[in-house]
Amino acid sequence: MAQPSLNKRRRMKILALVVGAGAILLALVWVYVEVQARRASRLPWLVPQQGMVVKELGGKRLPIPLVYYPGAQVQAMADASSAMRKPAFAVLLGTSAACDDVIDYYQKQLARFGKVQVRPMHPLRNARLLAVETAQGRQQVQVFRGSLTHRDVWDLPVSDEGEETKILIITPPPET
Repeated sequence: MAQPSLNKRRRMKILALVVGAGAILLALVWVYVEVQARRASRLPWLVPQQGMVVKELGGKRLPIPLVYYPGAQVQAMADASSAMRKPAFAVLLGTSAACDDVIDYYQKQLARFGKVQVRPMHPLRNARLLAVETAQGRQQVQVFRGSLTHRDVWDLPVSDEGEETKILIITPPPET
């Protein structure tokens, strides 16, 4: 007769462990959702009218500074390592400025870091890819009209406003 009560105690202990583990998991999920919501609430934000050069993110130095277009709206930031198949960080900006103006601006700004290569990406959208190669890595700036074509790859929440010029900056991540 002692056997059934022992099994019952074991089942109660196992049930208590499962309930405790479930509560811990639920708390961790809640914290994760809160952190993501706080991060999302910081976006979008406007870049100052004089433009902005960011040399560090999260207190860590960037190998190549990020150049933000004057008056643009920062719409998303994400880890782009899986899409690029190497460590990378992506920032998506939106502006009402003409593509040609944005391309000219980035050609001048990126030239401070090294030789800039410009090549067409999509002729119907006036899209261009600007790239600067430095000893610290390669930074790409994609400038195009309309929505992001590889939304599933980048997993960036962007608007589909066709009149907006988008600027996608892909850069080496901050140094650890």
